[in-house]
Amino acid sequence: MSEDQELVKEVREYFEEEQRLRAADIEAAKKHDEELLRKREAGEYGVSRGMDLIASQLMFLVATLATVGLIWMVFNMDPR
Repeated sequence: MSEDQELVKEVREYFEEEQRLRAADIEAAKKHDEELLRKREAGEYGVSRGMDLIASQLMFLVATLATVGLIWMVFNMDPR
């Protein structure tokens, strides 16, 4: 029985340590979230400066041209 009791004690210690580590991780994540929210409210983070709109339009244009070009090549190639 003493071996079983030792195993139970070890398992309990392991779970207690794991619980402490998880609580510390949760606290660190909360602090990080608060910092991100503070930066966003101050206008330092998550504010669009307009460059993302230009980049997305260029990506859409390139994808559209590539798609049209590939469709033209597939369906209009001369089989000679």
